[in-house]
Amino acid sequence: MRRKAEVISQHTMDGKLIPIKFRLYDEDGELQSYSIKGYKNLNAIGDYIMPNEVSVTSHMRYFKCKIAVFGIEKTVDLTYHFDEQMWYVNF
Repeated sequence: MRRKAEVISQHTMDGKLIPIKFRLYDEDGELQSYSIKGYKNLNAIGDYIMPNEVSVTSHMRYFKCKIAVFGIEKTVDLTYHFDEQMWYVNF
């Protein structure tokens, strides 16, 4: 299930994006906050220049994140869409 989320993230000087915390509304309409305990950046290639000097960049950033829900560790996927300037969580 893909849902919009509010995310606190860090942008490093070398252009990396690091998710720190997110929150979203649960099934009961209550706003829930989750701290990210660990993450893996799934953007294997990243931005690059092709042999014909064409610059290729993705408008999406993908992360696999570990969170704790009632003391149980779970993994969720976070996606940042640069064009929409919106974060999404996939459970």
